Amino acid sequence: MKTQNNISKREASKRHKTRHLDALALLWHCHVEWGKPPGWVAEFKPTVTKGSPAAMEAIGDWLHRKLGLLERRAHRAATNLCNVPDYQAKCDRILEKVAGEVRTLFGGNLPAGFIINRDPRGYALKLEAGPLRRHAASSRSSLNNLHRDWGGDFILAPSNFN
Repeated sequence: MKTQNNISKREASKRHKTRHLDALALLWHCHVEWGKPPGWVAEFKPTVTKGSPAAMEAIGDWLHRKLGLLERRAHRAATNLCNVPDYQAKCDRILEKVAGEVRTLFGGNLPAGFIINRDPRGYALKLEAGPLRRHAASSRSSLNNLHRDWGGDFILAPSNFN
């Protein structure tokens, strides 16, 4: 089946994923690379030439995989919070660990507007749109390429790019 621009749904999904990964890599650069002194290297940073399209793709893909694992862990905790009695304390510990690992991925600081959604009906790792509009380190045009939910918040690790 073809979409409006005479491209298949698979090709459209691939384009959306590429734009999302590029925006995620740029967000990572804003919070990790540009916020640190020259010569600083992130502990888990892929070894590719900085600034090249291959570097952006590698960083975006690497970050999406890591955030995808954390997304599933946080989503599972939110689901168990609704289904398992007396799960609140364990859920809080799990979500604190997830937030700590996201902080580590972004060089020791959480991105502006980072939230963990405890509603199991949607994605768990999000960036609120309001704080990002005022954040000087992030390019607004690049953030528009991140996936959004119906509330307008940015989704860090979507599993479906349709």
